[in-house]
Amino acid sequence: MIKSLIIKKTKSNLLQNKSTGKTSNLKDAGSVLLLFENSDFNQVMELAATLEGEGKSCRYVVYSDVPRKNIPLIKGIFFTKRDLTFLGFPKSQIIQYFLQEADRTDILIDLSMHNYLPLSYLISLSKVKLKVGIKKEGFDLFNFMVDVPKNMDFKFLSEQIMFYLRKLKS
Repeated sequence: MIKSLIIKKTKSNLLQNKSTGKTSNLKDAGSVLLLFENSDFNQVMELAATLEGEGKSCRYVVYSDVPRKNIPLIKGIFFTKRDLTFLGFPKSQIIQYFLQEADRTDILIDLSMHNYLPLSYLISLSKVKLKVGIKKEGFDLFNFMVDVPKNMDFKFLSEQIMFYLRKLKS
């Protein structure tokens, strides 16, 4: 029942929050917001280094199913199940921070390989013009979706997303 409530609210948000912004391709983007799972931290930092080498400013939204353990300082926010309401929605301070980051972002890239409802809910609130991620069951969260096999690894996912983003023209 709680899961269906989050799904319903997420779908409602998607209808209400139309994308805004100026950038619809990687070449013209100045800032990128990367959403990902804590287990992929080191690989995302490598991807971010590549993007920053191309002149992009990267910020992060990290979600973990397990409590925080030795998390390095990041330019962004890290949240866990403890940061969710009893209904499973992110708490208001997480939402506020996310929306502040999203408002100054040209491209949102969801690098999470699982369908975490708290991340999906946050993405649905965003008005970023170009939202990119893998196709997830039950939602059309993104303007640009990559369909990848179920057993893919993070490296394959990030390579596919970056390959297609570099090909995308406005």
